[in-house]
Amino acid sequence: MHSIHPFGVTLDWVAPVTNSPAYRQKALVQDTSGLFSYVTKANGIALQAIHATLLVAGFDAQIDDAEDSVRYFRVLAAPAHPM
Repeated sequence: MHSIHPFGVTLDWVAPVTNSPAYRQKALVQDTSGLFSYVTKANGIALQAIHATLLVAGFDAQIDDAEDSVRYFRVLAAPAHPM
């Protein structure tokens, strides 16, 4: 739950591969190529899909673009008219 405006729940998705030794090693040495890059792209795709699904379901959701290409995917309210 975000305590600053806009309030709401921030969506996140963590790829299962982030627990693998190969991924952790890439992260430790700050190697942003290959596996690390693929996981970052997949994370963005998954969050966009979740966000789009929530909008179709009637949730009040938005995307905030922050500094350094960071995006916050938020759910602000449940559907006014649930399916």
